[in-house]
Amino acid sequence: MHITDLDFCPICTRLLGHSNYPRDVDLCALFIRAQQKVWCDIGDCYDLGYNIGEDSITDMILLEMSRCTNQIAVKRYNSHEENRESGGDWLWWFVSGNKGFPVLIQAKRLYKNNKYEKLEYKKYSKKNQINKLLNHAKNNKYLALYCFYNFWNGSSPWKGGPNEWDSPWWGCSISPAIKIKQNLLDNGSDANKIENIGPGLRPWSVLVCPCHTTDNSNYSLPERVAANLRAAFRKTFRKIENLPEIRIVPNDVFSLLEQPPDQNDSPDYDVADHLNGIVVFSDRPIRWRAREKRNRN
Repeated sequence: MHITDLDFCPICTRLLGHSNYPRDVDLCALFIRAQQKVWCDIGDCYDLGYNIGEDSITDMILLEMSRCTNQIAVKRYNSHEENRESGGDWLWWFVSGNKGFPVLIQAKRLYKNNKYEKLEYKKYSKKNQINKLLNHAKNNKYLALYCFYNFWNGSSPWKGGPNEWDSPWWGCSISPAIKIKQNLLDNGSDANKIENIGPGLRPWSVLVCPCHTTDNSNYSLPERVAANLRAAFRKTFRKIENLPEIRIVPNDVFSLLEQPPDQNDSPDYDVADHLNGIVVFSDRPIRWRAREKRNRN
């Protein structure tokens, strides 16, 4: 399945790419198509007996998304210490102009036994990845999210979940890390099963869909992401202060909007954060990406 095979939004059923919709509609389309593609790719891996990890899935889907729009910039670090300090894989910035909303992402894949095998919480251990993720996000004023890569056969493994036809929308799903931690505390050894995690998941396209919340068509991209998260996870984000503030983006992030990562001399986040990389999603064409596209043509 290719990343451009969907013509409508499953959340609001509007046509994708229509010129009457807000300028970041392309991001909505790409997030939707990406979640379907991940679903199909993991299903193919199961059928072929091929084991694929979270890092590989993330790299390939970001590459495909980047091919389809000039509103994404990715800086991938060469060296990576396995989340030793941050507990996260990627730092995502949703940007409009010089303001942005930061999200610290940790990715986990669903295995064939319907468990997120690498998702665990040892109550009295100081090495819990989820605590590092939450603490690092709090200290740096990021929002900590888990991104789950999914595939299952048939209808949803949890009561009230998607039917067989809607399940591909959950190929890439998100949930607040604080919610996942509570689930791990409440459900013990069964906490990493999809039937326990699933009710708290939302398709990751809710982050950028212009129609997910009412009266937000005039919001900037970071404003929309914050509003959509409050709507999608009402109980978790009852108060606005539970979300990071939209703020001026750091210079080393803003520089990714100005020039390619390989020409960027600004300090690397991986020195402090030990991340796989940074992704910037912009609600307008990124300058050097737009020039790159013209040069290719």
